Amino acid sequence: MRTYLRSASCTAAAIVLAAAATPAVAYTTYVLDYTKVQDTYVIDNVGGDYSYQYTTHNTEGQIGVGNFGFYGYQRGLVKFDMSGLPSGRTMTSATLTFTNSFTNSTSAQYSVFRGLLPWQANDASFTYRSNASSTYWITGGGPPYGPSGNGQSFATTPTDTQTFNFPYGSPYVPASLTFNVLADASAFYLGTATNNGWLFKQTTAGVGGTEQPNNGGSWYSSEGTTDLYNQVPLSAGQKPILILELAPEPGFVWLPAALGAMMLRRRARRV
Repeated sequence: MRTYLRSASCTAAAIVLAAAATPAVAYTTYVLDYTKVQDTYVIDNVGGDYSYQYTTHNTEGQIGVGNFGFYGYQRGLVKFDMSGLPSGRTMTSATLTFTNSFTNSTSAQYSVFRGLLPWQANDASFTYRSNASSTYWITGGGPPYGPSGNGQSFATTPTDTQTFNFPYGSPYVPASLTFNVLADASAFYLGTATNNGWLFKQTTAGVGGTEQPNNGGSWYSSEGTTDLYNQVPLSAGQKPILILELAPEPGFVWLPAALGAMMLRRRARRV
């Protein structure tokens, strides 16, 4: 009986000590910055010149998003390389952030839509997702025209929608817009959906159809070099950035506890 009680007491102590020795849950944050992104914007016309709908803009320092009147409809495209992430984890957070470089409205609504078809930033235009092969975003070319959340080129339902309110003041503090893209990024990571990035679209008039007139803004791209408001060099954090959080590997937390309990249990038997 004594030996039994002693062993039971030691076993209980082993569990307590092992639990106390268990390290804190180690979630890991991965920052995918401008070195990991393909980004561009597409435009349908400038002053009625519709030749712009066949042009690419991946080398420009800004991503136009909205209805700019004379400067037409503009929509952004972004896609991050997630191939370097460790496998076998659970993604617990994913945020996609853009920093504003220009706006023609005090408040506007924006959405991101998950990509359903492949595209490349150096080959995408408003009419074609591939200029080289004359491959339309929409079967037959449209309508609706251009990359759109219509279930063909991009998902019908936005991944997330946010309202951007322009902060006036001097000196100007760079204002950003952050989307929750956990559902999409996790699917890309797990391989349950192909990583075709996101469409970045002004949706003030609703998530479907065309953009509200004279309502939109520009956002720094991976090619941006200068903070246009303050005329200082652009930081990496002001360019498109995807921040991911992954949970520890399965068994990481409990393995030290289990080993500690086993060692103390063996000592108890020898008492």
